Amino acid sequence: MKKFVKYLGRTVAYIAEILLGVVLLINPEEFTSWIVIAAGVGMAVAGVWYVLRYFRLEPELAMREHDLSTGLFLCAAGALCAFGTDWVIGTFSLLTMIYAIALLILGFVKLQGTVDLLRLKRRGSVLSLINAVLTLVFAVIIFAHPFSAMMTLWRFTAVSIIVVALLDIVVMIFSALKPELREDTFDRGDYDSDD
Repeated sequence: MKKFVKYLGRTVAYIAEILLGVVLLINPEEFTSWIVIAAGVGMAVAGVWYVLRYFRLEPELAMREHDLSTGLFLCAAGALCAFGTDWVIGTFSLLTMIYAIALLILGFVKLQGTVDLLRLKRRGSVLSLINAVLTLVFAVIIFAHPFSAMMTLWRFTAVSIIVVALLDIVVMIFSALKPELREDTFDRGDYDSDD
């Protein structure tokens, strides 16, 4: 049952990632505007909740919780997102670079997984290597920022999200079908000393 829940959770996350990429690919400008506005409304609602909570707490407890400052910050950030959507979208090139950094880190993690498979003489290293290399290539291309138009960059980001999620699904399925590739089957007893 644990395995089923683990794979179901991963599958749902990967499918959500693919859907995000598809929607971003179809209409990046409209999608990002709505996401920013929705995030702004969500932050504002959370901010109001924190402010109300602050005034309901005992003064000594409220002083330690910092709910008023948290609530005011969330309200301000929410207002900025809701009413300054164009400005927030203008900062997305920075967010895209943050995504590229995340992809780069993920690529190195996947690369280590490939090397681990090779060192343990396990099958599946070729597929794992392809996944790692493509993740790193996408990160490098986003870093290079070869596109003049921001929407083109967003479309490329959407394609990279979809491809990486699809590769993750393939690796997950392959790992599920080949139990010897899973980390949980690693037998530490093989490396214990005979002393």
